[in-house]
Amino acid sequence: MWEKEVIVCEGEIDTLTLLQNGFNACGVLGAGSFRDEWAGKFKHCQTVYLSFDGDEAGTKANCKIAELLGPKARLISLPDGQDVNDFFKDKTKEDYQKLLDDSLTLIEFKVKQIPAATSPTRLPQILDSILKDMAAINIA
Repeated sequence: MWEKEVIVCEGEIDTLTLLQNGFNACGVLGAGSFRDEWAGKFKHCQTVYLSFDGDEAGTKANCKIAELLGPKARLISLPDGQDVNDFFKDKTKEDYQKLLDDSLTLIEFKVKQIPAATSPTRLPQILDSILKDMAAINIA
């Protein structure tokens, strides 16, 4: 039987940490190593949580993979500078479950990243790509 939910994270240690805490997880060897053709491996999953490191490379990987996976992808925001294993050094399974519960779709994540001080003349440019993403979801 196929799992309905899986967490994709970065590296063996993070994967083992999640498995030891009772989460269904798989890992990739580095934030940028996820290949486009791997997205099909998750076709039977209802939700794919992306839990890469809380740094710029991890955020970019989360977004890239979310684009490949579409609406089933949920982005987890780890604290700045932490990976999954770091998170569990002083947090619990319940704390991580809260991150899963608070995870965002790619569109929600992009909207949340818009700075509050964005000028009204710049906002349409930023929203244009988000609206295109939304239109693509409705067509599919």
